[in-house]
Amino acid sequence: MLVEVVLTPDLFTGNDDVLRERLRNLADILLPRRSVPIVVVCQLGGENWQMAVGKRIAAIKNRNLQSDAKALVDRFVDSVCVVRSAHHNSIPATESEWVALATQSGKQVPLDAIVTVGSQSTGQCIMTFTEFQCDDFWAKFPNPRWVERSTQAQTTALRTISFHADWMIVRLPQLRGGSDDEIVTFNQILALVAKRGTNQPRCSIELQVCQQKDIPDERLLNGIQRELQCNGSIMDVTFKLLPQKSFIDRELLAGGWAPMPEGKRARRARWLLTMTHVAVSSKRENISQASPWSLFDRKHAHERLSQLNLELGVRLGDFASRQ
Repeated sequence: MLVEVVLTPDLFTGNDDVLRERLRNLADILLPRRSVPIVVVCQLGGENWQMAVGKRIAAIKNRNLQSDAKALVDRFVDSVCVVRSAHHNSIPATESEWVALATQSGKQVPLDAIVTVGSQSTGQCIMTFTEFQCDDFWAKFPNPRWVERSTQAQTTALRTISFHADWMIVRLPQLRGGSDDEIVTFNQILALVAKRGTNQPRCSIELQVCQQKDIPDERLLNGIQRELQCNGSIMDVTFKLLPQKSFIDRELLAGGWAPMPEGKRARRARWLLTMTHVAVSSKRENISQASPWSLFDRKHAHERLSQLNLELGVRLGDFASRQ
């Protein structure tokens, strides 16, 4: 549901008129006022990207424009940026080197766009800023989005959140411990998390399920655990078993950690995704039966997390994964 892009640092260069218009258009795309932000900007190499952008901004001679550029970057770094590790520690010197680095990173987990100032070598997601603004590009990323009942369609919709979240709460009301129910979607999430690698922080994943009238609790949980495809070196998976029909909506709530006193930490919600239907179909005639998935902004994600914390004050069980 998110659109993950790499902006090359050279986008913060150019004559005053070009740069002023580019900053204005960037703000409209990354920080829309009347719609949910769906773009995340990839800080490739973490601080290396920020240092490279800062160097270009420092070279802007027009002080007002320089201040505007810095303010915009500060805003979207705080709200829409994610970090990808680079394959080497040196800072690329040219735009073509940034494109090469982004292309290499995209081979691990695909990117939706690598946005450049000038023309670069051809690639499926490499484009100029002018192309990045075109309606043809954004038509592929509506919100809500109708997602087909196929592994490929769901993986595309879940990819960026799963790869970048430090924690997730996944609520799937129709898990029954079988191999062909909503566990298929949950395993897709686990597979995407596993692409993070051991050099990234472990992801804490909480799966919330409902008791089933005709299935004993122990059999239900054992069946779910048996079907999990979980890499214990990358993630921690726990279960919350709730009373029958405690919830009917399928949700994915995710975010990062906020530091707390005494070395503790608290969940900081960032993304909320609701899914009308998730069961993947093996029948060709059913795959195209799409259902709407909706992404909500950080404010709604925070409110939903607070609501869940209140609703789930009393739980029937808290079972750690045996994976």
